[in-house]
Amino acid sequence: MLFFGYNDAIAYVPTDKLLKEGGYEAGDESVTEYRLKGKFKAGIDKRFLKGFKNVLDDMKI
Repeated sequence: MLFFGYNDAIAYVPTDKLLKEGGYEAGDESVTEYRLKGKFKAGIDKRFLKGFKNVLDDMKI
């Protein structure tokens, strides 16, 4: 997933599978490049999807 529009921050939101595999998208390098405070934890993708779904439900889309 890739979200835009949050305080000029662009970053991947990795799935649990990507977190296990490691690499750039999992935050191994993007954390430094985007100056994030820490790495993503397992389940972050589900939290974003739930929040995104809630927004769409509120908008009746």
